[in-house]
Amino acid sequence: MPEMLDPTSRITTLCRERGIVVGLMTDARFSGGSVGLVIGHVGPEAALGGPIAFIRDGDEIVADLNKNELNCTALSDPAVLRQRKAAWDKAVADNGGIHPNCGIADTRLLHRARLTAVPATRGGGMHPNREVWVRYPREAARSGFVPTNKHRPETKKAF
Repeated sequence: MPEMLDPTSRITTLCRERGIVVGLMTDARFSGGSVGLVIGHVGPEAALGGPIAFIRDGDEIVADLNKNELNCTALSDPAVLRQRKAAWDKAVADNGGIHPNCGIADTRLLHRARLTAVPATRGGGMHPNREVWVRYPREAARSGFVPTNKHRPETKKAF
C-alpha cells in the first residue's frame, strides 16, 4: 500500500500555483503530513461484500463534506445494487468463498489478516473472529467543530 505524502504535496502545489481545487480519493495510506482534501478508505469492507465492493470504474462518487458521507450515485438505484450484489455473490461462490480480486494469502500473516481484519469504524486492527472488545463503548457525537481556512478568512466555505 503506497504512502500518499508525495502525491498530496504535488497536488497541493499544483492547486496553489493554478488556483484550482482537487480532491484525492484512494485506498492508500496517509502518514498525517498530507494536506488538502484527501479521502482514504482502509478496511476489509470490499472483501467482505460491503457497498464499496459494488463500485465500478466510471461510477460517480459524491463526497458530501457537510454530512461526512461518500456515496456512489449508481448504487442509489436498488435494481443496480441488487444486480451488482448478485454478480459479486456468484463470483465469491465460484471461488470457494473468497472473491477472486482478493488474491492468494500465501503467507501466514496475510492469511491471519484475511481472517481477523476489522475495519477502522469498529476499532481497526486484527481481532479474533473479527470481534472487538471495548471496555467503555460510547456513541459517536458531533462536536460542533467547523473547519475554516485561516489563510482566507473572507471565504465562507469550510474547506
